[in-house]
Amino acid sequence: MVMKTYLFETLNRYKRFSESLDAKAVLSNKAWIVFNDEGEKQVYIFQEDGTVLITTNGIGSVKTWKYIPANKSILINGEDNSFVMLRTAFVDENILAFQLDGTDRYAFMIDENNKALFAPKTLEELNIYLVDKLDKEKQKRIEQQNKENEFAEKAKQKVDREKAEKIRREIEMKYLDSRMKKGMFFVVLAAVFYALAAAFSVLGGSVWVGSLLFAIIFTYFGVCFYKRGMNTFKQKIKEYKDNNPDDPCIAYL
Repeated sequence: MVMKTYLFETLNRYKRFSESLDAKAVLSNKAWIVFNDEGEKQVYIFQEDGTVLITTNGIGSVKTWKYIPANKSILINGEDNSFVMLRTAFVDENILAFQLDGTDRYAFMIDENNKALFAPKTLEELNIYLVDKLDKEKQKRIEQQNKENEFAEKAKQKVDREKAEKIRREIEMKYLDSRMKKGMFFVVLAAVFYALAAAFSVLGGSVWVGSLLFAIIFTYFGVCFYKRGMNTFKQKIKEYKDNNPDDPCIAYL
C-alpha cells in the first residue's frame, strides 16, 4: 500500500510556499484520498493518537505516523522498522502535496469532503490546477511585497522629511532668526516714520521730509538684514548638502 508519487516539475519551482504550512493540524482527523491515475481509491486517515488508517479499495491496515517540525515532514512507519519521509510542499482548500524526501517525486492528497468539487482524474488536470493556483499565489505575494515596500518607503520618506525639517529649523534659528528680528525692528521703525511723515505733511512745513527720509533709510536696513539672513540661510543649507551627499534627507531641504 505504497502512496503513489509523481515527478512534478511545477512544484519544484514553488517550494517556498510550504514555509508556513502546519501539516499536523491540516492532516489530523480527515480522510485523504491519494491522487492516482490508475482508478484505485487509496485513503489515508491520520489520527491524533499517532495512528494512520490506510486503505486501498476498502482493504487496508493500521500504521503509525509522526510529524517532524524540524524539517516540516511526516514519517509513516512501514514493515520491518522501515518508514517513508514526506516533506510538506503545498496546501490549499482542495489539495495537499508532499515531496518524497531526497527526490523530485510528489504525492497528492485530496480532502474526501471536497471530492465532489475537486477530483482530477489525470496528472495533466492536476498540473493545470496547480499552475493556475501557484501563479495566483505568486502574484498575491508580489502584490503584498509591493505594498510592504511602498509602506516602508513612505515611512522612510516621513523620517527623512522630519529630519530635514529639524535641520532646516536649526539653521534658521542660528543664522536667519537673529537677522530677521533686526530686519523687523527696522521695518517697524520705518512704519512709524512713514506714519509721522504722513501726519506732518498734513500739518504743513518741511518736518515730514526728514521723517520720510528716516523711513526710507530704516526700510533699506530692514530689507538688507532680511536679504543677508536669507543668503546666509541658503548658503548653510547648501553647505549641509555638499558635506552630506549621502544623507537622503537632503532631498527635502
